[in-house]
Amino acid sequence: MANLSTVKHEQIEEILQQYRVHQERELNSLREQLAGQLQDTEVAGELEDFGNLVDAYKKEHKVTNEELALLSGKSKNAISKACQRPGSAGVATITSILDAMGYRLVIARGNPKPIAEQD
Repeated sequence: MANLSTVKHEQIEEILQQYRVHQERELNSLREQLAGQLQDTEVAGELEDFGNLVDAYKKEHKVTNEELALLSGKSKNAISKACQRPGSAGVATITSILDAMGYRLVIARGNPKPIAEQD
């Protein structure tokens, strides 16, 4: 009887080991996918660069603050204040303006390099 119990225990251990190997492979695959997606993201800048990003967008697309206000659903005054002091602006204001320009807000660990420095 003890022999049968030992065999079952060994089978269970073998199955568990196979499961662990499978899980580790899956986890590594997900890590690789995530790393690839993070590398594919272009960093436009940090919060301090927000005003410059908005100015560059407006210049490139010939958009005024009034037009950006209509696109973002924020007031012209809110856009001006966010560009001057982005650290004091609310997240909803920043994300609305970014969305209107085709950008998104990303929170990342570490110090991401702007696009110009990634080469």
